[in-house]
Amino acid sequence: MKLAAFNQRSSNLVQRVFNRKSFVQGAQTPFEIVFDDGLSRMRRYIGAKKPTLSVPILLVMPLAVRPSIYDLLQGQSLIQSLLNRGFDVYLTEWGEPDRRQTHMGFGDYNIKLSKMIKALQRISSSEQYTLHGWSMGGLFCLFNACTAKDPNLKNIILVGTPVDAHRSGVMGRNMRLLGQSFRKLEERTGLHPLMLPDQITHSHGWTNAIAFKALDPIGTVKSYAKLFTNLGDRDALIDNATKADFLLSMLDYPGRITKEVAENVWLYNKLFKTQMRLHGKLLNLKDINCSVLAVAGSADAIVTEDSAKAIIDASSSTDTQFELARGGHVGILSSTWAADNLWPKMLDWLEARS
Repeated sequence: MKLAAFNQRSSNLVQRVFNRKSFVQGAQTPFEIVFDDGLSRMRRYIGAKKPTLSVPILLVMPLAVRPSIYDLLQGQSLIQSLLNRGFDVYLTEWGEPDRRQTHMGFGDYNIKLSKMIKALQRISSSEQYTLHGWSMGGLFCLFNACTAKDPNLKNIILVGTPVDAHRSGVMGRNMRLLGQSFRKLEERTGLHPLMLPDQITHSHGWTNAIAFKALDPIGTVKSYAKLFTNLGDRDALIDNATKADFLLSMLDYPGRITKEVAENVWLYNKLFKTQMRLHGKLLNLKDINCSVLAVAGSADAIVTEDSAKAIIDASSSTDTQFELARGGHVGILSSTWAADNLWPKMLDWLEARS
């Protein structure tokens, strides 16, 4: 019996290492493409029943990750949960930028998002809409809300979004100090890393994957420990491989985006300080007056509670709520705990406003 169990664990390990895709079962929900500009697309998901709630929701993805993070396993699919509640669900798909798109910055993606919103309004026959953004996707939501100032924006849900980046724990403090050092360097030499050409700051998918794991070492170690502990459990391996797949197949950051997120968020916190410009205009979080739900992970080393919660006071909304969820930067969007505990609260909040 022990030999059989050992053989099974060994077989599963070999298959998991050399045929990883055989364990991946995410991204099963059918959809149609309703917007396509040649690089970026927008999906509309198809549920078992027609939408019953009047306000559609657009899931705004961050760059570098694939849509499967929103549609994992049965019972752990945010998209399926939204469809089952009666929402009309859309998702941005930014495409796979390479060095030909390395000049693209926040302004370019903001224009794309505005076009998708207009397409959503036309297709859904609803002027009102909800934006949901995780991580950098939440920043895209904030940028669009501040620039468009659209009265039809009914709700914003921000999950793990760095609003006041310098309050994001050790990482926030280190980034602030690094920004100060770069400014001193510029004063003395006239040089600053942000002056580097976009081609040099272009970040490949494999480097993004390494950086993502390095920023959450505890989560990475726990994931590998869980993998080896459950080698005899095929269902657990499917769970592990499906969740890990998006990290192992990350996409590029255009070089300009790399510099703009460094300047406006991490190094100098310009978004929160009302010093960031987009399309030539200052962004002011006070221009956001729709309903706001902000979520942070209790173990998130990238975006801490203080950083994410800052939107509550920074906006002008009179209808705000904050939720502290268990887990790290990825877990708040993909874990079993989030599906069982966080998502029902989020969906109740959103349904009452849709």
